[in-house]
Amino acid sequence: MLHAGVPNWRVSLVVLWSANFLAALGMMILLPYFPLFLRELGVREGRSLTVWAGVIVGAAPFSAAIMGGIWGAVGDRIGRRAMVLRALLGVAVFVGLMGFARSPVELLLLRFCQGMFSGFFAPTLTLLSVMAPLEYQARTSGWLQSAFLAGGVVGPGIGGLLATTLGFSALVWTCAALALLAALAVRCLVPEPPREAPAEQRTEGERIFHLALRVLRGIFFDLRQILSNRMLQALFLAMFLVRVASAAPNPTLILFVERLLGEVSAHSSHVASAVFTAYPVAVLLAIPFWSTISDRSSPARVLLLCIGGAFLCMLGQCFIRTPFQLGLLRFGTGAFVSGVLPAGFVMVARASDRAKRGGATGLAFSALAFGLCAGPWLASLVDGLFGYRALLALCTLLLLLALIRVRFPRLQT
Repeated sequence: MLHAGVPNWRVSLVVLWSANFLAALGMMILLPYFPLFLRELGVREGRSLTVWAGVIVGAAPFSAAIMGGIWGAVGDRIGRRAMVLRALLGVAVFVGLMGFARSPVELLLLRFCQGMFSGFFAPTLTLLSVMAPLEYQARTSGWLQSAFLAGGVVGPGIGGLLATTLGFSALVWTCAALALLAALAVRCLVPEPPREAPAEQRTEGERIFHLALRVLRGIFFDLRQILSNRMLQALFLAMFLVRVASAAPNPTLILFVERLLGEVSAHSSHVASAVFTAYPVAVLLAIPFWSTISDRSSPARVLLLCIGGAFLCMLGQCFIRTPFQLGLLRFGTGAFVSGVLPAGFVMVARASDRAKRGGATGLAFSALAFGLCAGPWLASLVDGLFGYRALLALCTLLLLLALIRVRFPRLQT
């Protein structure tokens, strides 16, 4: 049964899936090749290049994490589709401006601004959550994640081809153009679902200044209410810990594979690429299964099972001796982690008021974005000081803490 006043939500799902795929494709065409542009800007090889690349890549998710809850609450009051358009246009504008950057500092500022105004997964998920029937909530989350994963699988190959033939500017313009195309598709083909405006916004005769003050006051009141919910607190923390643990091993994975093989060669690069790809492939394959189970069963049980399975697979990675063993366990980790987000987001939707769902989803996105920042920064610190196995051990501990957090107090269905 469709929500009242929402036309065929499946059509909107297809459009939003396509828009998110285009945006993710553009970002993954661009992100892996920031070091190339930094070289063009005069950054020296070595540690300086590594530090600048890490800081610039992490700047957008950091600012997006800060703004996630605020944008979500704004969307609850002015419209959910507007937030999707804001995010996609934010990518198009600020990534497009990167083509004119002439220093690493300018590039860093543009990435920070991009993060403040973009972050398109959370508003898209919120929009679909108020359009799709309750029994499809986890599946819509899983389908949207598959759009990101598909873009992540295809994007780097296209980016490498463009970078070697046309240069970094081609990556920038392609990413901006794809985001703009996605925004146009959403604007023309996705309707704004009906919403219940707060009482303080219903009086048409109020002056704009007073209305703005009331909206801002209401936004922070909504966020405070959301953060006082113990179930949401547990979910946000668990999602943060899982994201840190899953993101931290990636930046220095290729170096660990080289140490396992005892060589630095084209062969080791190919093996590392296969080991790295095992994780996103597993996520892409497993998401439909976990999404369906989360809708038909208890999402709390799915969450516990997935975090527990990821914990065991990560623990096994601490003791591997060959790249094949590492790839196999990374595949298992990805298969279990893929169920955390669908189950987590459907529980966030069920634990929050429909009128405040955007704020709750935005805060969940902020937790994930902070985890995406913290993971690589943690990797550079721990791997550099204690080695990669110590990093894997720390990721295992983080998953154990996430498991404990969602188990005590136990989340209700």
